Amino acid sequence: MNKPNYYIEAFKEKFNIFLMIFVLIMLITGQNFGIYGFLLTSFIALSLETIYIIVLPRTKTYKSYINRLKGYKEVEIIDEPENKKGLPQDVKNKYNELEKKYKDIKKILEKNPNSKHLLSNEVKRLEYLLETYQNFSVNLANYKKYLLDNNSKIIETEIKDIKSKLKRSFDNLSNDLDLAFQMMQKRKLLKENLIILEKRLTRINQLKGTVDKLQAQVNIIEDTFNLISDHIISFSPGEVLSIDIDDVVKEVEKTSQILDNTYKEMDKLKKINKLMH
Repeated sequence: MNKPNYYIEAFKEKFNIFLMIFVLIMLITGQNFGIYGFLLTSFIALSLETIYIIVLPRTKTYKSYINRLKGYKEVEIIDEPENKKGLPQDVKNKYNELEKKYKDIKKILEKNPNSKHLLSNEVKRLEYLLETYQNFSVNLANYKKYLLDNNSKIIETEIKDIKSKLKRSFDNLSNDLDLAFQMMQKRKLLKENLIILEKRLTRINQLKGTVDKLQAQVNIIEDTFNLISDHIISFSPGEVLSIDIDDVVKEVEKTSQILDNTYKEMDKLKKINKLMH
């Protein structure tokens, strides 16, 4: 069903019919009080109608009333939380699972003060890992897409082709100085392109290493959440967690530093790509 026109619906209301009759009576009555009386009553009467027809259709209460009356269901648009924006759908699902596990862990510990005290450090670490998981996942998705769009095999073929052209560049050298100069210029351009392509290939290969590292860390964070979640469900004071979460955090912090360096490398890669176009 189409969305109702709240202004038209407000205009057709019985109350508005009575209001318009009242306005008309005021206009007619106002003529008996001279020009100023007529203007005043006209102003009051028309103001009442204007306020009604403009204000009422904008209120949530009236909109809800008309929607129910007409059988119209308005689609509610819920803003996506900031920490989930930019995530691919499959990663969002995994993130939601980890977030639920984190909340479940906190609920369990809230009911067990002793365990909560003993595992307070682990809970803080899990919160950090959850935030990091989101950051790693977004970058992982972006870098994977970049590698798909910039196939290293194609670049390697282009490098091989340029090297072959450079080898053959003086095969047909003639005594014509103009032609020789043109060939020298062409050789110079080929060398410049070769340098750019080799730099580009190096950066892309470095990016592949970063992608592998990010993927490994994302997997480790998922495993960590699953293991700790399973352990805490049956945890009792005096026990020791089967996983050293501090070691996991240290590795994640190292990967975060690699990611910071990768941002700089990506800027260089973008500049190299501009030189190619």
